[in-house]
Amino acid sequence: MKKNVVSEISNVKEMKEMVKFLANRPVEHMQGLGMIYGFWALGKTYFPAKAAQKFGWIYYQLDANESAKSFVLKLYDKIYFAKNDTLNEFPPRGSANSILGMCIDMLQKSPQTIVIDEIDYAINNRLILETIKTIVDKTFSEIIMIGMDNSKSKLLRKAPYIHSRVCYWVEAKPLTLEDVAIVCNDICEVKLDAKLVEHLHKLCKGRLRELVKQLHVIECVALPNGIKELTYAEYMGK
Repeated sequence: MKKNVVSEISNVKEMKEMVKFLANRPVEHMQGLGMIYGFWALGKTYFPAKAAQKFGWIYYQLDANESAKSFVLKLYDKIYFAKNDTLNEFPPRGSANSILGMCIDMLQKSPQTIVIDEIDYAINNRLILETIKTIVDKTFSEIIMIGMDNSKSKLLRKAPYIHSRVCYWVEAKPLTLEDVAIVCNDICEVKLDAKLVEHLHKLCKGRLRELVKQLHVIECVALPNGIKELTYAEYMGK
């Protein structure tokens, strides 16, 4: 499977529009907070994670047992690395609030784009949400939160002060047939005919994760046997 490829599927195009909007916002009047939300396996993390690698963004995946202290400690290390391109040998000491102050100081001097995945783990944690609020209020950094399909409504219900600060929402949608064709062409090392692509679209039910699994299975069978092109009939064993 081809590496370092970001397919220009519908969700990715919408996410790119969000990044562009946040980057060009009037920073003195608008917080740089965005959210990507949607059902599982639709590829919500696909573009932000790839973009973080390519552009040096900070990517942070929340844990189920995350505390405000562990959040700011790990965030401090990630900001330090993004700023200095080296690991921090001396972990910061102090309260969660004092370490947050150190993070704010670095971000005020050098704003970053921060992707926070699994934001649902934080929606019930007021202190983590307050930390995110403080960062977007006191720095010009952008924060992109990634959550499940009900994250938007949960945020409105449980933390309306955060919801009101989100200036761009992206709802991840199931892959279209055109999206599936683009992904197959971009990452699969076996050329698939149109009927097989259509079959994979129905099989994966619009879920990027499932599509990638199916393409991997095809490659594992086809490539060792020298098969570079595959039709639907051949795939079905007809």
